[in-house]
Amino acid sequence: MININEYYDSIIGDATLSANIEGTPIEINFLRLMLDKLVEYGEFNEYEINEDGSDSSGLWRIDAYSIDDGSEASTGAISVFISLFNLNSDLSNLTKTELQNLIKKISRFIEFSLEKDIYRFFEAGTCAFEAAIEIKNHWKNKASNFRIYILSNRQLSSRVSEIPSVEIHDTKIEVVLWDLNRFFNLELSGREREPLEIDLSERPIKALFASSESSKDIISMLAAIPATTLVDVYTKWGSRLLEQNVRSFLTAKVKVNKGIRDTIKNSPTKFFAFNNGITATAESVEYEEREDGTYITKINNFQIVNGGQTTASLFSAATKDKFDISQIFVQMKLSIVTAADAVNLVPYISKYANTQNKVTEADLFSNHPFHIRFEGFSREIISPQKPGAISGDMWFYERARGQYTNALAACSNKIERTKFSALNPRSQLISKTALAKFLNPFNLMPHIVSKGAEYNFSKFADAIAKQWEAENEAFNAGFFKSSISKAIIFKSVEKLVSYQKDTWYRGHRDKIVPYTIAFIQNSINKHNKFFNFDDIWLKQNTSSELNDLITTAAEIVNDILHDPARPMGNVGEYAKRESCWTAVKLASENFGIDKYLDLFIDSDQSNIIEIKNKIEQKRLIGKELISKINSIEPNIWEAVRDFFVENSIMNPDKAALIKQAIYKKPALSERQCRVLESFLNEYNSHFRD
Repeated sequence: MININEYYDSIIGDATLSANIEGTPIEINFLRLMLDKLVEYGEFNEYEINEDGSDSSGLWRIDAYSIDDGSEASTGAISVFISLFNLNSDLSNLTKTELQNLIKKISRFIEFSLEKDIYRFFEAGTCAFEAAIEIKNHWKNKASNFRIYILSNRQLSSRVSEIPSVEIHDTKIEVVLWDLNRFFNLELSGREREPLEIDLSERPIKALFASSESSKDIISMLAAIPATTLVDVYTKWGSRLLEQNVRSFLTAKVKVNKGIRDTIKNSPTKFFAFNNGITATAESVEYEEREDGTYITKINNFQIVNGGQTTASLFSAATKDKFDISQIFVQMKLSIVTAADAVNLVPYISKYANTQNKVTEADLFSNHPFHIRFEGFSREIISPQKPGAISGDMWFYERARGQYTNALAACSNKIERTKFSALNPRSQLISKTALAKFLNPFNLMPHIVSKGAEYNFSKFADAIAKQWEAENEAFNAGFFKSSISKAIIFKSVEKLVSYQKDTWYRGHRDKIVPYTIAFIQNSINKHNKFFNFDDIWLKQNTSSELNDLITTAAEIVNDILHDPARPMGNVGEYAKRESCWTAVKLASENFGIDKYLDLFIDSDQSNIIEIKNKIEQKRLIGKELISKINSIEPNIWEAVRDFFVENSIMNPDKAALIKQAIYKKPALSERQCRVLESFLNEYNSHFRD
């Protein structure tokens, strides 16, 4: 089992490695590493790092900020971040004095942003200047939803009994601490996010049990939750209340429904009758039995799996339109599922629940077979040996939260953990959202990547799900290798941009990188050229010639993003607009790519590689199907046979094939296995529906 000291060493190792490769301060790399984790945990969707976020006297400081206003699911929450990184070999505590000092510095920055003349107090064009403008612009309406985050690789001292809140301009600001213990415990748990405890003790919700006491997998409850309670809970927790698939779906697609809004405004007492309500899950509930019935007082790990649009519409109506929602009640179907069963059951609850907006297979992409196949490749394919290494290693794809840490923890001793880490370097760990970030720039979607992890993942899901449906053999070993090559290119661009900090680089690396890749991709498209992913895979690196092109393109992108004549002042916001991509695309089409064309391959070469990989994957799919069908026990086929007979859908051909499957003689062909698989699907869907 991995312990907290080893986890501490791994955090330092990751931050140090990135700093050495990129030539950037180790504190910035630690900050980016932990912010990426928090995005994965659903704390917020995106962030902007301030590499110049402190004054020379040390009076104020801000390391990063996040504004949650990208969709109708957004609460408008403002989050600011400050970090404390410990590079010592020994794990140490975060003291009360250090905590108070960090809070004072970031509080001063907020106060100066609100009180000072920003254009005079902060240097125009810096990240701190942009952060100050964003805070001032959003403060008036969103001050009640403002958080200060403190991130550290130290453990909070046991002498600190509570985290103090802050009051700025008569507004109470929540302070959220993520110390080493909190990161470690969540990562080791394997959960997608921290469990949310919804305390309803002051306004309990009357409910009715809708399942028998003998039910083991799921306990169901029905309730009418006051809209004011639902909005207050959503205001506090935001999109973290939404199950990941629904969060991605809502972030990308759903706008406030006009019909729902009109009902809230004109017929609030009819809302319960007109609206389908919400479907939610929980790991457990606490309740009281009173004379007039059952009352829920606490919900543990509450997640809305359907009804995100209803929740967002009520929130928008109450906070933005200022409508009176005091007379509105929302129907809630609550399924209580244990943590062990949640992984398998929650996606089906989400899929089959009744909603105003259909959640498609793409919206359920977190549980798509694409991930299983990609994960399989990541556990089987060893990358070529890098210069100076004694052997190749692997790129570990984390299909579910905490897989890497749990695999490390499963190692029986330190020697085994060292071997695992050597074969699976943490620097080559790829999450689902990171994969989407690496691949979408090559699909000419840098403005989509710039909109944050959730939104970008939803677009990635749409594309992959459609392609899987049409031609799933396209997702083969070659696809895996080319995807890793794209990750290598992405990381190379990050490194090369950071190298330019003494010349043209002025921040916003997370926006420059996807735009640089899209710039090059668009430029070679007009010449019908393709990246040589096979070469990058074999070398596990980009060539010096490609690096020269990347650096040149990145500077052009940087100049466009920071152009004083850009349509909007904030670079981060500008990068999210299609107009920004239009400007960069035009520059890429006029760029003199000709002298670099030898770095790329022709369409004929690319097509040959693609066809070869598809043929091989098709062969593997057939082999896996035969193995799967042959592994099914005879009693299952007997049940299928009986089901067909009872429902009068049996015929001689079906009977003969099922008999062959039962006795496994003669050997089944791939075509026969495909037919038998359709029998199984028909049988299973009958009972699932």
